Amino acid sequence: MKPFLKVILNLVFMGKVLGGWAQSEIYFEHYSTDKGLSQGSGYSITSYDDYLWFGTQDGINRFDGYKMDVFKTRNSKGLKDNFINSLRSDSQGNLWVGTVNGICLYDKETQGFKSFFD
Repeated sequence: MKPFLKVILNLVFMGKVLGGWAQSEIYFEHYSTDKGLSQGSGYSITSYDDYLWFGTQDGINRFDGYKMDVFKTRNSKGLKDNFINSLRSDSQGNLWVGTVNGICLYDKETQGFKSFFD
């Protein structure tokens, strides 16, 4: 066996047996309708404007790390449908929303949406 390979194998073996390499813990927080998610089935996720955005069958959920804000047709001007297929941010700083009834563009200032192809 080549000396370099032997050293690597020894390090791996010693690290696993002696616990020489600290593994960082992975922590998962589960969010459901009990914690503010508008619906349990998610179809799209993106990071935009320091938020996580989730597209569901029942609206868009914007998460700031503490709470969910929900955008639906009844409370968000211009949103074409509550069934969200896709969420995409572009290089110009826009958030595009694909619904089953058309495409919308999020407006940061009004927190509403501009509909296309009416």
